[in-house]
Amino acid sequence: IERKKKIKRDSNTMFATDKGNWSKEAALFLIQEYRKFEEKVKIGSMKNNVLWGKIAPSMQDNSFNGDQVSERWKIHNKLQKSQDR
Repeated sequence: IERKKKIKRDSNTMFATDKGNWSKEAALFLIQEYRKFEEKVKIGSMKNNVLWGKIAPSMQDNSFNGDQVSERWKIHNKLQKSQDR
């Protein structure tokens, strides 16, 4: 049984590093948020632009906009695919 960790969002948590890169916590939070809508995306009842529109507000609280969230997800998927080889 796979256990999913819940990442608590705290207003004191800085998701971006000093250089503006994504912290591990930010990446994990993005994955957690994506999983809330994952099934709808997979079956096609939710389009990607709607997905990022739903996730972006929670990430904007931590200085990331919808485009940044979408691009980070693409990078995450590329890394996962390269590790699966």
